[in-house]
Amino acid sequence: QAGTFDWDERTQGLILSSFFWGYVVTHLPGGMLAERFGGKYSLGLGILSTAVLTLLTPLAATYGGANWLIGVRILEGLGEGSTFPAMNALLAQWAPPSERSRIGSLVFAGAISKREDAVQNIVIMIRCSDRHSGEYSPERGPAALYVVGLAECLLHVRVDGRPMVHSLGLAVLQRPQLSSLHQ
Repeated sequence: QAGTFDWDERTQGLILSSFFWGYVVTHLPGGMLAERFGGKYSLGLGILSTAVLTLLTPLAATYGGANWLIGVRILEGLGEGSTFPAMNALLAQWAPPSERSRIGSLVFAGAISKREDAVQNIVIMIRCSDRHSGEYSPERGPAALYVVGLAECLLHVRVDGRPMVHSLGLAVLQRPQLSSLHQ
């Protein structure tokens, strides 16, 4: 079925792969930046930049065409490429040496399964489907990207001088059930 954008298979392949062109380039520099300035800044800026660029994705595709979309996807990859090196820097700094392998396993198992991706996919499927037929509706696609991008940006909002995610994370970590894991 024809969609909003009439791109051949080669162009679609370039668009899909362009994220990884940027992603693969920033692992080494991302690790060096995380060591120098701290993992939380490298991780936070990487995720925030990707969230903002996600908001720009529909605009790039609609008004700039495939080339602009490829450019935005490369920039998204550049932002996301620092996440794994930043997580390693954070683990090295915060995890006690005796717990580092266990905590690292939990962190990276969660990063690979990425529950938030599942939530994002559900939001996108709901937002992109026609309300009456349930089939994919290309006219509703940009709204889904706006919802996901805005939600990711809101995770960086500060509450009481701390990022909202930090406050939520503290509440979860201070639960009595989690303290029994360390015994």
